[in-house]
Amino acid sequence: MEYTEAVVAMTAIVISGLVILIPVVALCARFVLRPLMQSFAEARRDPSAVQTATLLARRMDLLDAEVQSIQSTLGRLEEAEEFRRKLAEGKSHPGAPRAGAEKL
Repeated sequence: MEYTEAVVAMTAIVISGLVILIPVVALCARFVLRPLMQSFAEARRDPSAVQTATLLARRMDLLDAEVQSIQSTLGRLEEAEEFRRKLAEGKSHPGAPRAGAEKL
């Protein structure tokens, strides 16, 4: 096979592949990019959408802070309950006086 025949064969393969791939890529781009471009256009037309998104982000930040606060409070309550339970069982801290022990 000569060099020119190989080039012609490769060109034919590439062109036939492009004949199939170009419409497939075009359809995929249409179905993917069209909704994206519509949402961008809608956001540019409606400035209140940007404000709404900003307010929602702020609310999410505040909710995250509230959840963290509740989790830390819950952790402290669990520690306090464990300490109270140990006191009730008579297993208090080593330096703490036991209930009913005489004072010096």
